[in-house]
Amino acid sequence: MLDTSCSFHLLNKTVIDECKSFTCGNDDLNDFFKNEAENYTKQLIAKSYCFRLKTNLSVMICAFTLSNSKIKVKGLKKGRKLLKTYLTEKLWRGIRLF
Repeated sequence: MLDTSCSFHLLNKTVIDECKSFTCGNDDLNDFFKNEAENYTKQLIAKSYCFRLKTNLSVMICAFTLSNSKIKVKGLKKGRKLLKTYLTEKLWRGIRLF
């Protein structure tokens, strides 16, 4: 279904605004996608994507976030470094198919 009926998009504020009724069934994940995902992309921490119906782009079928397994802190100011790397949470649970 996704390959023929849907189109793939980077999840950003414009897409979220166009798909206002989307919910993944988890308040924390909904908040992340609506309020934090774009900032994660800008900071190069993770990227969120979604699939939308080709026939009605206001219908988001699923959303998910991909991240690195760790983030190197080389180059951060010395006061901000606590560890050499930070493991990141992988948000696979954001996937919900309708």
